[in-house]
Amino acid sequence: MLDRKLRWTLCALAGLLGVVAAAPVAEAGGKNQIRAVAIADDQGTTTVRVQGSETPTFTVYKLERPTRVVIDVAQATLAEAVRGDEASATFAVGSWAVSQVAAQALEDGSTSVRVVVTLARPGRYDVKASGKDVVIAVTARDAAPKSVSAADLARVEADAATARKDAQRLQADAERARKDADAARAELTKHRAAVQAARDEAARMVAEADAARAAASAARADSERAKAEAGAAREAARAEALKAQAAQAAIEQAQAEAARASKQDKAAAERQVAEARAELARARAAAAQAKADADQAQAQAKAAQAQAKAAQAALA
Repeated sequence: MLDRKLRWTLCALAGLLGVVAAAPVAEAGGKNQIRAVAIADDQGTTTVRVQGSETPTFTVYKLERPTRVVIDVAQATLAEAVRGDEASATFAVGSWAVSQVAAQALEDGSTSVRVVVTLARPGRYDVKASGKDVVIAVTARDAAPKSVSAADLARVEADAATARKDAQRLQADAERARKDADAARAELTKHRAAVQAARDEAARMVAEADAARAAASAARADSERAKAEAGAAREAARAEALKAQAAQAAIEQAQAEAARASKQDKAAAERQVAEARAELARARAAAAQAKADADQAQAQAKAAQAQAKAAQAALA
C-alpha cells in the first residue's frame, strides 16, 4: 500500500513538473494542452485529475469487459511531458478501485485526447470539471482492506524477524533434542545389551549350578550305592569265611572219622577228604574274591565321596 501511494505521488509530481515545463508553451488555435495526469487514493476512492491549459470540454461514456470509464477531451493535445516519445501514456495504478489509467491523442482528425480509466472491481464513478482540470473519482463497491501504516509495517516486520529468530532457535533446540534423543537411544541400546549379557551370564551360572547339583546328587547316589555294595561284599566275605570254617571242620571231622574207619572205608574217607579239601579251596577262593570285591567297592565309595565333595565345593 505504501509503494502504491509513493507511485501515485511520483505520477502527480511528474504531472506537476510537466505543467511547469509546458507552461511557457502555447498551442496554436487555443487548443487545450493536457499537461499532466495526477492520481491519488484516499480511503478506497481513487481520484484521477487530468490537468489542462484551458477550460475543458469533454464527453463521458462507459465500456465493459473490462469496465472502463472513457473521457474524450475535445480540442486537446497530449503534452510531451505526459507521453514522452510515445503517442500515448499508461499509468499502472493498482489501487483498490482502479487498475490503470491511459491517455492518448486520437488520430481520427478530431484533435481530441482520450483518457481511459480501467476499474479494478465493480464500483461507481463521478466525472466533473474543476477549473481547467477534468476530475474522475472512482469508488469501489466493496470497502478496501484496512491499510497498514509505516509504524504497523515496521512492527510487523520486527515481529516477523523475531518470529524467524524464534523459529531458528526452536529449530536449533529441536536439532539438539534430536541429537540428545539419539544419544539416549544409543545409551539405552547399550544398557539393554549389558542387561541381556548379564541375564545370559546369570542363566549360564544357573545352568552350571544345576549341573553341579545334579552331579553332586549323582555322586551322593554313587557313594550310597558303593557303600551298599561294600557292605554286601563284606557280608558275602563273612559268609564265605563261615563256609570255609565249616569246610575245615568237616575236613577235620572226616580225618577223625577216617582214622577210626576200617580199611574198607579208608578209600571212601579219603575221597571225602579230597572233596572237603576241594570245597575248602573253593571257599577260600570265594572269600578272596569277596574281599577283593569289598576293597573295590570301598575304593569306589571313596571316589564317589570325593566327587560329591567337589560338586558341593563348586556350588559354594
